[in-house]
Amino acid sequence: MNTSKRGVIGPYAFAESGIRHFSAPVKLQKIYNNAFDSCVNLSVVDLSEVNLSNFDGNNKLTIQAGAFNGCNKLNTLALPTYFEFDGSGAFANCPAI
Repeated sequence: MNTSKRGVIGPYAFAESGIRHFSAPVKLQKIYNNAFDSCVNLSVVDLSEVNLSNFDGNNKLTIQAGAFNGCNKLNTLALPTYFEFDGSGAFANCPAI
């Protein structure tokens, strides 16, 4: 299986940053735990373009526990066709989601 061209967002990669909008690259495979933790200005997350269908094995975007925890302004979320949650609370403390 060729995984060298798949992308990941590591734990706490954008945590507590001023990011307001996030659009995922097509080959994003995994968003690790707390990657966007407490991004209080993040209002739009667009994961709809993620498409891993050209890879063998798991073709789903995996969103780990707490990935978007505390993004209290998050009010727009677009998910890809194929995704899965690894753990719970990916969108904890996001009242509009």
